[in-house]
Amino acid sequence: MSSSRTVSEHFVCSPDIVWKVLTDVSSYQDWFGWPESLQLLEVTPGFSLGGKLNFRNSASSLVITKIEEGQRIAFTGAYQTDEISVRGAENGCKVSLSTTYQDVADIKEEEYPVEVTNRNILKNLRKTCYAYKNEEDKNKEHHHLNLGGMLFRVTRGYTRPNKSNVVEDPYTEKTLYISTRNKILGVILTAVLVGVISVGLSFERGDIVPSTGLSIAESDLVSFENAAQISVGQRKREVEYLLSCAGKKESVDEFSYSSTEKDEKGNPVSEIRVVYDAYGRVRRYGYIDHSKADSYGVPIRNFRTLVSPSMSVTEIKEELELEPSAFWIDKSGTKYFYFGHYLFEDKIFDVNKTAELVLRLNEEQIQTQVGYYLAESPDDPLRVSELPPATKRQYSNIVQYDTDRAAYRRVYLLPGKTKEEADILLGMAEEVIELQLVEEETQYTYLCSKSDEGYRYSYSIVVRDGIAVSASMRNLHLVQVKDTLASNKDSYSIRGGNTLFNVSKELQIIPTYAAILEDESVILGYGLESAADQDSDLPYEYPLIIYFDSNHRVTDVIQNS
Repeated sequence: MSSSRTVSEHFVCSPDIVWKVLTDVSSYQDWFGWPESLQLLEVTPGFSLGGKLNFRNSASSLVITKIEEGQRIAFTGAYQTDEISVRGAENGCKVSLSTTYQDVADIKEEEYPVEVTNRNILKNLRKTCYAYKNEEDKNKEHHHLNLGGMLFRVTRGYTRPNKSNVVEDPYTEKTLYISTRNKILGVILTAVLVGVISVGLSFERGDIVPSTGLSIAESDLVSFENAAQISVGQRKREVEYLLSCAGKKESVDEFSYSSTEKDEKGNPVSEIRVVYDAYGRVRRYGYIDHSKADSYGVPIRNFRTLVSPSMSVTEIKEELELEPSAFWIDKSGTKYFYFGHYLFEDKIFDVNKTAELVLRLNEEQIQTQVGYYLAESPDDPLRVSELPPATKRQYSNIVQYDTDRAAYRRVYLLPGKTKEEADILLGMAEEVIELQLVEEETQYTYLCSKSDEGYRYSYSIVVRDGIAVSASMRNLHLVQVKDTLASNKDSYSIRGGNTLFNVSKELQIIPTYAAILEDESVILGYGLESAADQDSDLPYEYPLIIYFDSNHRVTDVIQNS
């Protein structure tokens, strides 16, 4: 059983232009997907029947199940098929996007906003086609001087014809010769050409490139203050005047600008990244301060009440009295700010990146999001760009994995915090249950991420004298799905003394249960949850339970049948 929905748009360009864009791998990041476009990495073996489309930051791929040259192309994934058709029309062409869902009898727009999504995709496709058309028109109108042919004629002379009596061939060639005039012109043009090349090679752009022997992408003016003056839509040349240096090309449209100041490792202290469109205008830009990105200890406060999506970069810094470790601003006006420890890893334009404190300000939706996270480490084996085989037993896509991973790691932030700070750290909770344990101790249980199936996470803290002395977290989705541990549990090489990172690397899955006790020791439970025995020291039982000391090293491993 299936159900489909189709939307159409009129494009003021030829069907050939649309088809060129549809079969151009580099164009997909400008139009394919909504609200965030997907970057197409490759099509294997190509745009033909059975071709496989692989996207960045996506565990799944699409397969071309229908293609008619210049007319239609269809992509099929796990749950749906998207077909784009092109046909000629007056003053351009008509482009239709049809989405068919498998095993869905009737598409409900509130559950599957197909029409809104597809209409936005077509609008972005139309913009991309117009940019493609304008670029082709400019190339056609720009006639290059054939300097090679001109020099050939000037230096070689021409063929002087010789009259013949033969009717079929009234002229025959005579010897080529070079006239004195052409010799002089050739010498003059050669001298001018050599002079222009010499001047061009020796000329230093003093208005942009520093004359201090620095790299072309380095400048003393690459700073937070100047990064805050950049804006979406600004010209590339204006940005480089502002920073007094030309950019280092990182990709087709991404450039980086670095500070001349270096840290002890020889890396630039600050860096600006800018992505330009086809017309050399800023599409998105960001800033990283590597010295602040290595620092820890962001204060836990209710920042949501202090900021609004319409505030500028400078206003946010002044209001919070904190300078961000990194920030970037999208073409839609959405602002992403990272405070405290921030793991750069050569990428900044990634909505899933985290720091100790992350602000997401959406100006279009007038929405403010605040999140606190455990500081990232480059050694953490749970940090992956694609799902390993073990993790695929828990998750079908990397987005939900990243969300659950952040939720699991948040429990480590709770011990030692006040009740007010815990409320801020777990600000996404929909319900809080209070339970008096003894006279001095109170347990608070936070239920988070409510859906039709119930809550996805629960956090519990035990508070004594206003301070959380212990904390635990349960992933309420993983407690009821199939056992995610490998069948042969004896194959796990978990021994006493193994670190928490070693265990994560060995298992490659997220624990169902995590508890940090008052002595800072840690207990992790993996797999399907069941009722605990009366003699158990845990409120729940799991196929695999691992105990760690306060230094996060394994002290005991219990495997239940």
